[in-house]
Amino acid sequence: MKAIVRDSDGTLSLRFKILGCRFCEKTGYTDTSRNRYALTQTNLKIQDDLHNGLFDYMNHFPHSQNVSIINSLQSRFLSPGWRGLPTFESYYANNYRGTHRVISDEVFRFIVACIGNVKVDEVVGYHLLKLVDVLRNVLDLSQDELGHVISMIVDVLDSAAICYVFPRPFRFSQRHFDRDDYPLSHRDVLRIAHHLPIKYREYFLLKYYLGISTKELLALEWSMYDLHTSSFRLKEKDVYVEPYARRLLFHQMKKTGNFKYVLSETNGTRRSLDLIWVHKICWPKACAKAGYSELGVNVLKKASVAYLFEAGLSVNSICCQTGLHWRPAVHRILTQHIINHRL
Repeated sequence: MKAIVRDSDGTLSLRFKILGCRFCEKTGYTDTSRNRYALTQTNLKIQDDLHNGLFDYMNHFPHSQNVSIINSLQSRFLSPGWRGLPTFESYYANNYRGTHRVISDEVFRFIVACIGNVKVDEVVGYHLLKLVDVLRNVLDLSQDELGHVISMIVDVLDSAAICYVFPRPFRFSQRHFDRDDYPLSHRDVLRIAHHLPIKYREYFLLKYYLGISTKELLALEWSMYDLHTSSFRLKEKDVYVEPYARRLLFHQMKKTGNFKYVLSETNGTRRSLDLIWVHKICWPKACAKAGYSELGVNVLKKASVAYLFEAGLSVNSICCQTGLHWRPAVHRILTQHIINHRL
């Protein structure tokens, strides 16, 4: 990484790395040999202070917006359980510097009632869905009005995430979707599962609750499960098990807990499935019996993204657990779930 770079406006910027994070400070200096020499000396001083543990961001860049980020990183490192972040209402009133959208006082009172006292880093999918439900049922807001409100809230949370260094929320996109393109809700999946053969019910429900691939699901072992973190520790990632899903997992443990694999045959060997029949015939038939069009098994992946978001996982964690690493697809699914008229 080059320490001194020229910006598009012809001025120089200084780049460096602190606490594992990369920072860039615009200097406003024009690109001349004299200014480059001065910045080189400044960079050497910064590197020397970093090496000796004496670097103070405030002394070098007293008016930088990055000072609050450094302070937040320091506080979180020294106090892992630190919860000194402002509430949503406090941050919006005192720290938010973005565009203040026009929202009626009545709507804002409902926003404050639902998430106003929640810390900005603790507002999760459950809070947003609860707010949408209140606004839709009490104030009878339209889809466009709901989208306007949620977009404002996500902008505030995104600003707070950048300022206080915690996982950024999803990007809400105000678009019109087909009425049949929304992800399945928890109620929808349970209704479909009721029409599945009992032998395969746990397989499809665990696939929905965990969001992992079929190969990973069939390879799950009881020895991988960590009771303290309520997650399966795979080689590449940790798979979080949401509280409601733990009931199903405990029920499964009573059947296969003495065996090696979570999904086992009656003799204790790893479950083997005819995936073509299970995915192409069994699942579509159950969907049709439940009153849905014959859906492919891929809809479970979309439903898992929405379910894990509602359970409190960040976008980063959802991408890692489900294997959907293309962020626009995840943002689209979460946008659809938030404004889902069927919820």
